[in-house]
Amino acid sequence: NSTIITGLNVYPSPALYNAKITYALTKATNVSIDLVNVLGEKVNTFSVGAQSPGKQEYQINIESLMEGIYFIKLNAGASTQAVKFTVIR
Repeated sequence: NSTIITGLNVYPSPALYNAKITYALTKATNVSIDLVNVLGEKVNTFSVGAQSPGKQEYQINIESLMEGIYFIKLNAGASTQAVKFTVIR
């Protein structure tokens, strides 16, 4: 099993100003996070860097985003997972 990412979650959803991303890694790897709109367009990328195995969390500021549905795409090594969340104004 080559799954590196487990338990990916974003809260709160709907979110107003900040969103917290929680996940766990099964092994040490470099992590980046893409923020993607509902049209599949990349809105922002956050380079998290090298992380150890275990539970992780990362907070992003979403004040500049327009209201709507977005996806957090977590990239860890060769693994990618996505989760949907909503921004309200």
